[in-house]
Amino acid sequence: MTRGSIVLVGSLPVENLALDLLFAEFDWAIENAPSLDGLAKLNRKRNLVAVLFNPQDLALTWEKALQSVLHCSAESASCPVPWIRRQDRLAASG
Repeated sequence: MTRGSIVLVGSLPVENLALDLLFAEFDWAIENAPSLDGLAKLNRKRNLVAVLFNPQDLALTWEKALQSVLHCSAESASCPVPWIRRQDRLAASG
């Protein structure tokens, strides 16, 4: 089984040490992508498990950032997830 990767897009103020301890339990790696292009490149090379991002770092609205992240990482999804419904709920609550 391919090791999963959590990707941090942009410059998130996340303490990698805290995440390292959590992700080690699942044998996941933490990857950094400076941009959506970087995310797309990692998507082709890695088994993406999750993508963490801040829309402001990408200079996009929340909805556009989410659509862009989904587009860049959709090919690696190993199971179908109702992303559209999740996006609608997030947009409605924001």
